[in-house]
Formats: sequence, structure tokens, C-alpha cells
Amino acid sequence: MLVTRLFRSFCLAILAALCAGASEVQAQSSLPALRASPAASVTQTVGFTDVTVEFHRPGVKGRDIFGSLVPFGKMWRVGANQNTTITFQAPVSVNGQELPAGTYGFKLIPFRDRPWTVVFSGQSNLWGNMGYDKSRDALRLEVAPEMGDETERLNFEFTPIDDSSCTLALQWADVNLPLLLEVDLNESRFFALEDLIEQQGSDDPALLLSAAQWAIETNQGLDVALGWVEMAVAQNKTFTSLGVQAQLLDLLGRSDEASPLKKEAWIVATEEDLSRVGGQLMSNRQYAEAIPIFQLNVRKSPESWKSYDQLAEAYLKSGDEVSAMDAYAKALKFASDEGTRERIAKTLQELKGN
Repeated sequence: MLVTRLFRSFCLAILAALCAGASEVQAQSSLPALRASPAASVTQTVGFTDVTVEFHRPGVKGRDIFGSLVPFGKMWRVGANQNTTITFQAPVSVNGQELPAGTYGFKLIPFRDRPWTVVFSGQSNLWGNMGYDKSRDALRLEVAPEMGDETERLNFEFTPIDDSSCTLALQWADVNLPLLLEVDLNESRFFALEDLIEQQGSDDPALLLSAAQWAIETNQGLDVALGWVEMAVAQNKTFTSLGVQAQLLDLLGRSDEASPLKKEAWIVATEEDLSRVGGQLMSNRQYAEAIPIFQLNVRKSPESWKSYDQLAEAYLKSGDEVSAMDAYAKALKFASDEGTRERIAKTLQELKGN
């Protein structure tokens, strides 16, 4: 009997120790709790611009929402917990109103019988509306809500329309609140290029030059593009990089700085560079303008049959057969390919027969 009582006491002591240990562990660490309004994030690319909404999703749960849980005439945080935010990688138009790139606190003031006020606040890190300052609003819009399908949990949905616009719809209970988002494709692409270069392209002269040439063609961010080209030139000073830099300086009204770069570009130009530029002029039937380019090429590459051949063609197209024959003769002298030699010799024979 004594043994039985001792054993029972021993078991109770063990149980008490285990319970105490469990309480201590629970005090030191907490298990994940189910959130009444789980976090969510949705992103849509419009043109070249990502639009991201981050929010928490309360449920209807049988309650009256607008006019009751969400009172009319008072600012609503649009969801639960901290600010609902919306981020635009590039400037956008919201229902026709311009809004710069950035992250905004997204808020609403619902009304019973008139359009709701949509607020894009510069304060994106608030907890709900605590500390809200109206003077820091970036944009306010009046938007009429629509009746929609019953939506149990707060939702944001993007509906693509075309390459440069989409509708962002807030949906909860029986309300659908649409916002038309529009982007300028060239402007949004420029912002995307800025991000790409910042992340991975500053050491890629080809990407830097390609981006700068696109900026020139579309007249986007020429000052920024000049910085891109300067990085490219610092890594690899070429005919193209110097030429693009000079072109940007001209467009920015700094022609005095562009002039020495143009001269330097011709100095560093390769045979391929000059052949390409002269060939473009020939394609445009600008034969007189092509001749000095090819003349420079034969001076820089005096034993290149191709340089003499191109110069000869430019002379011939411009009507100077004597100079053409002289250039063809030199091309024949340096040509090694049999097919090329036969072609040049035949052309020379035909010119002499005239």
C-alpha cells in the first residue's frame, strides 16, 4: 500500500513538472496564429510597368459592410491592420489624373449617395489611419462605386484591357470600385531600362548604348541617357559610343562639348565602322557624302581591297569614272579571293571599254 502511494506521488510530481515545462516553453515562444484578415499581394504588368497592391483581406462573415462596419463619410484604411499600399514602377494615369512613380497608402472615404473619395497618400507606412496627414496626399479622386457580385473577402483584381492600360477593381461585399490605370509606353519602358541598368547593366557597354540610342529615338530622359553613355565610353571608347555621346550633347544644347568627341570618334573608327557608315549613305543614295568616308577608310586601311572597292562604287555612282577605275585597280591589287578578283577585273574592263 505504501509502495502504491509512493508511486502515485511520483507520477503526480512528474506530471506537474511536465506541465510547468510546457508553460515555460509556451511563454518563451508562441505558435503561429490564424489571422482574421490574412495578408495578400497582387501584381499586374501594364506596358513595362509593374503595379503592386499589398493589403489584408477581412471577410464579410454575415456583417453589413458599407454604411455599418465601414461607416459612410469616414476614411477607411481599405482592409485591416497596416496601410493598404499600391506601388507604381513608373508614372501612371489614374482615371485620367497623373500620378508619379512610387508607393502610396491607398484609402477610401465611402458615401451613401455620391461618388467615393479615393486617396493616394504619400504616407505608405501608417498603421491604419493613425498619424494620417491630408497635406501629404499625392492624389484624390471621386469614383462612383458599382454593384458587383458578392465577394466574401476583400479583393483587388486587375482586368487587362490593352498593352498600355488596365482596370484595377476593389471588390468587397456587393461593391466593385473600378480605377482605370494607363501608362505611356515609352515613359514606362524608360523606367524599366533604368531599373535594369541599375540592377545589372552598368558594366555592359552594349546595353548602355542600346538604351541611350532608344532614349534619343523617343526623346526620353536624355540627361539620364548621357550618364549611361558616359559609363559606356569609360569602359570602351569606340566610334559608336563617342558618336552617341556627341549626339546627346548636341540634343542637350552642349554642342561645344560634342565637337571634340566627333573628331575623336573618327580617329578611333575601325574599318568596319567606316564601311558601315558609308554603306548607309550609299543606301540612301548620298553618294557624295559617302566618298569622304570611304576615302578616310582607305587612308586608315591602305591595304584593304574592300575599302577601295566601296570607294570605287561611290565614285562610279556619283559619275566620276576616272577615279572609280583608279580605286578599282587598287582593290584588284589587294584582293585575294578569286571570285572577287574576277568581278573587279570585269568591272574595270567594262569601264575601260567605255
